[in-house]
Amino acid sequence: MLAQATRRIWLYERHAPATNLLVLGCGVGAVATQRPPDGLVTIDKGDEMPMYDNPVSVKLLQDFADAWNRHDLDALMSFMADGCVFHAVAGPDLFGRSFVGLDAVRDGFRLAWMTFPDAAWVDGEHFVCGERGVSESTFLGTKADGSRVEARMVDVFTFRDGKIAVKNAYRKDRPPITGA
Repeated sequence: MLAQATRRIWLYERHAPATNLLVLGCGVGAVATQRPPDGLVTIDKGDEMPMYDNPVSVKLLQDFADAWNRHDLDALMSFMADGCVFHAVAGPDLFGRSFVGLDAVRDGFRLAWMTFPDAAWVDGEHFVCGERGVSESTFLGTKADGSRVEARMVDVFTFRDGKIAVKNAYRKDRPPITGA
């Protein structure tokens, strides 16, 4: 019974050693509490927790990030749902430049490495809450003119059927680092 319940309850736990804080749930219903000394948390049947049948986990986002750092386009596309959308960090529209559909998203991902051949995403942290997820990292990359970008960024994801339906990328608008 417990194994079944834990598959359906989204339980986000982030242990900050300085505060010994435990966060349960997601969104408006999240509850922060002190971690018990034994480290075990009991959830009573009556406790209200968001319920999701979502096959997506933090591991999916970590594996997706690893594929970006390997510059492995085929692996990246294996995470994307049919009819997916990628909103790039820059572009003329409200959402930056949008790439719609598997072929266009593949081109958009490829364009990131064409712009920054040495692109890397480091210090990644990820969380999943129902059909949404976030990856936070530091983007590092050098353009052809030698200017270097180093800025914090987030990707906001929407999932469908265990895959990424939308990847919406945001990056701090920090001036390029020159003469590095």
